[in-house]
Amino acid sequence: MIRWLSFIRYPDGITIEEGDRWFLGTRAQELKQLKGICRYLTWKSEETPGARPGRPWNRLTEIGFRDWPSLRAAMANFPVVAAPPWGEPGFEVESIFVADNPEYDFFRDTPAWLEAEHRQGEPK
Repeated sequence: MIRWLSFIRYPDGITIEEGDRWFLGTRAQELKQLKGICRYLTWKSEETPGARPGRPWNRLTEIGFRDWPSLRAAMANFPVVAAPPWGEPGFEVESIFVADNPEYDFFRDTPAWLEAEHRQGEPK
């Protein structure tokens, strides 16, 4: 399975309730219509490591695809994003695609290329 994980932040001045009403009522419904998905999850975010202080992510989503061809087909027919009632910007998003067997496990291993990049910046 290929997992598309997204962190979503509503713009300043938009309450979580307003943002969730639009996201859950409109955008989530559009995303669920993607062909080839086998799972769709969304939940409210707690304080997230890495978030800017005072600007936590508001919502997390996970969309599952059986394989890479299913993901590519869904992206080729990706729905137009319906504009939220507050206009632009709609929301801020950070995403990552994760396969069943990720190439790297950053919790346990550091890839050699990353170690080399890090060492280049160290004083000699």
